[in-house]
Amino acid sequence: MLALALPAAAQDRPPDWLKKPTPEMLRALYPTKAVRKAANGKATISCTITVQGALRACTVVSESPVDMGFGGAALALAPQLLFKPALQNGKPVEATVSIPINWKGMESMSAAMPASQSNKVYTNLPWSRAPSAADLLAVYPAKAREERIGGLAVIDCKIGKEGGLSHCTTVREAPANKGFGAAAKKLAPLFHTPVETSDGGSAAGARAHVNVAFATDALDSARPAIGKPKWVGVPRINDMSAVIPEAARKAGVYKSRVVLECGVITDGAVDQCQVLSQEPDGLGYGDAAVALSRFFRLAVWTEEGLPVVGGRVRIPLRFDAQPPATAPAAAKSD
Repeated sequence: MLALALPAAAQDRPPDWLKKPTPEMLRALYPTKAVRKAANGKATISCTITVQGALRACTVVSESPVDMGFGGAALALAPQLLFKPALQNGKPVEATVSIPINWKGMESMSAAMPASQSNKVYTNLPWSRAPSAADLLAVYPAKAREERIGGLAVIDCKIGKEGGLSHCTTVREAPANKGFGAAAKKLAPLFHTPVETSDGGSAAGARAHVNVAFATDALDSARPAIGKPKWVGVPRINDMSAVIPEAARKAGVYKSRVVLECGVITDGAVDQCQVLSQEPDGLGYGDAAVALSRFFRLAVWTEEGLPVVGGRVRIPLRFDAQPPATAPAAAKSD
């Protein structure tokens, strides 16, 4: 059951389930600690449903019991859940939902699971390499391309010792029988992740769930969709202060708003930046913003399953530096 956090009046149609979690999915992600104690539990997560029907930006709202791992298990389940997006004015829009997940009554079944089914499952890994927009376009299913149908697939893969993916299977695809699952598996060798985890462990040997979204925008190679970009590198305040234009300094104008549009290249860096707007105009802040573009870097794959490399992104920048302090006048001597 979905608890909408977006006013229903703002939508023509609220989001709804396309693929609900099955008992097999829940058992496969039963927390290891709960399996050992044959304990049941539940959790509620809050997520944004994308226009493709995938989930992103999920957080744990509540879990019970609090120390059994049901919140983390619910987050790991999220990439496998598919939805019909909300509609507003006849077009898909993002919406925020609360999703309760309940493992009650499954503790006896989960206790008998093979150990391999309780392995760690990673979602939204910090990919160091991922497919580009051109790579996704190259595997876009021919029939879906002809009919201009978009889709989503979730694949389950083993993480290798060096961070590559192998032994992938399709967990979910929608719509079915359009080839999106097979296409997503073709992209798997292009993913690579660091295997060292934040707690000093290793992800090698565990499983990864990967969202791959096939947006019809990808069929327009001039401007492929890149979803909601995640910035992993941005300029610091000192970097911005260092490029304040001389003309702006002379005019005493230290505040400006600039919007850039840039291409995204390997490793999530940006280049070929163009100034879309700058306020005030004529003081050189547009060129200053372009000079800062070397500091920007994006995650190479978005939570909703879209490539970043090969796309274009808009970057809003705000300059808000302090004018240099005026030296105090020297005291006059009698």
